[in-house]
Amino acid sequence: MPKVSWVIAAILIFTTALPTAAQQAGQSNVPIVTGLDVLQRAEAAFRAGDYARAVVDSSLFILLNPTFSRGYYLRGAAYVQLGDLPRALDDLERTLTYPAADAAFTGGVYNLRALLYLEQGNTDAALADLNAGIGAAPDVAALYLTRAEIYRVLGRFEDALMDYDKAVELDGESVEARAGRALLNTQTEAFDAALADYNRILELEPENVEALARRAGIYLAQAQYESALADLDTAARLNPDAAGIYLSRGAANNALDRPAQAAADYLEWLNRVAARRATFTGAFLPGESVVVPLEAGLVYSFPFEAAAGQRVRLTASGRPGQAVDPLLVLLDPAGNPVIADDDGGGDMNAQITYVIPAGGTYTLLVGHAGGSPDGPVRVLLQIVR
Repeated sequence: MPKVSWVIAAILIFTTALPTAAQQAGQSNVPIVTGLDVLQRAEAAFRAGDYARAVVDSSLFILLNPTFSRGYYLRGAAYVQLGDLPRALDDLERTLTYPAADAAFTGGVYNLRALLYLEQGNTDAALADLNAGIGAAPDVAALYLTRAEIYRVLGRFEDALMDYDKAVELDGESVEARAGRALLNTQTEAFDAALADYNRILELEPENVEALARRAGIYLAQAQYESALADLDTAARLNPDAAGIYLSRGAANNALDRPAQAAADYLEWLNRVAARRATFTGAFLPGESVVVPLEAGLVYSFPFEAAAGQRVRLTASGRPGQAVDPLLVLLDPAGNPVIADDDGGGDMNAQITYVIPAGGTYTLLVGHAGGSPDGPVRVLLQIVR
């Protein structure tokens, strides 16, 4: 289960306005508070990121109002930000013990505690809280969204889709709900439905890079390469540091028979993911293969001599039945990328065939693409007719 985004989770504390003492007096099940200014001070500290101060002030407020649920929730949310999950869970339990001003608040408490249980790997407890939260607050979209995420990870796709649909029904402007539903529909190859959600997300947030990249992935799967390229160009402009964009754009450019542009994109990917580089120091000769261990972040360089007019074939292949995903980029004597390939060798193997325009020392770069980066790879140079 993915890690929780604490800032987003804990900010649920502020999804409904704090009631004033006068408002509290109008609700028979919620006690009138004293020292509301202390609670507001704790809230201000939380918003400012001073979580230790928020704990101190909310603790003082709890001393004054030991049966007022929001004080415990605020302190629990601050403990979340401080990484103290046991105390956070204890405060959330106390929060649920005392009366709440409204059902939405109760739903938010259950949602946050479910996220904490997920952080601890306790999926059953998380689902129990989400079910209880939906029972108490059936109109809180976040509860359905969190449960949908769990169902999707568990492979319960029909249940996940029903919850995503409900979350979108309750909050049609929720980018998170639409993005989750789109991802699920992509997994199940319901591409038209996924595209509809990504289109709506991009209407709401035209500069949402993740939505652009994921929509481009669907276009690639549907062989709509120009549409994919348009989305990836926009994504690269908005976030030039996102390495995965270049890998996808390389695939689009290759499909559109733009070898130089594809090679430049694949080289950009390798440069951004490379943590280590290794240069083959032996003679990389035609007809002789070299087996190297491929791993994440490792890029090999294979310099070789080639004469003008030679037709070279360069391959990188994993062992049969192994899912390693090599990527090849060929550099000319000036270090410019001229051609590249990901899966052109069949399965996940890479293969380049290139006619040498001018003699000199060329360099073959061998790295990994988006699949498994780990495993032995056989690298081969051939002169073909």
